[in-house]
Amino acid sequence: MNLEEKIEYLRARGEFRRSNRRWYKKWWGILILIFVYIIIIFSVASLFLIFRVLTNQEFRDSYLFSQKSLELGQEKQLQDEKTREMMLSIVEGNDTPYIGNKDAEISIVVFSDFNCPYCKKASEVIASLSVKYGQKIKIISRDFAVLNDNSLVLATAALCAGEQGKYWPMYYKLFELQGQFDLDNLASLARMAGINDLKSFSDCLNGDKYYNFIVQAVVDGQFLEIKGTPAWFINGEKIHEGLIPFEMFSGFLDEVILNKNL
Repeated sequence: MNLEEKIEYLRARGEFRRSNRRWYKKWWGILILIFVYIIIIFSVASLFLIFRVLTNQEFRDSYLFSQKSLELGQEKQLQDEKTREMMLSIVEGNDTPYIGNKDAEISIVVFSDFNCPYCKKASEVIASLSVKYGQKIKIISRDFAVLNDNSLVLATAALCAGEQGKYWPMYYKLFELQGQFDLDNLASLARMAGINDLKSFSDCLNGDKYYNFIVQAVVDGQFLEIKGTPAWFINGEKIHEGLIPFEMFSGFLDEVILNKNL
């Protein structure tokens, strides 16, 4: 037998051995055995657990208690989530004016009164936060119009300006000129805020379109136990009542944004 014939013989012999290898030595046979082994282990463990539950009173009580505790824990977690969603809805309200990103992960809510001097300073903080963080945050304005008889009228003026896309310019103008005008000058302030259709603005202001909306904000604030303005909430949780300096607020938000990798 020459060299080529010997090589061919050895090759054929190797192929024959491979084709006649027992199934449990092949790769797919090994996988089947592993799968069967796992099933056997799981079945034995399940039978052992059932046996212990049926024959051992103490173990059965302990097992049933742990299962019940697990169910109660899951139920409480679900209930807590529903409570958080409900509280967030109360804090943020419905169809409320906001600035920033509608879907931002960080939602800041401020309850204000246009007659409140601390709210005037807070409006400057809001403007600075809006400039610095832009679309990373959402700032929602809600009215806690309780300080003065005309607080409701001023809140209405801002909302009426919002119908022409000028809520925030009117918001800032009302605070900027706080105490320097009377209600008869609201049309002039509206013009300064960029409102063109003054008749529609006046009709809105003289109507009661936003009365229930503002009252609901006050009711929500009372439910949230707000004692003073401005009152600040982040993602549904109250963080402070009173003025928060921009530097302090900014430092806090920087840390939150860093943790959220925004």
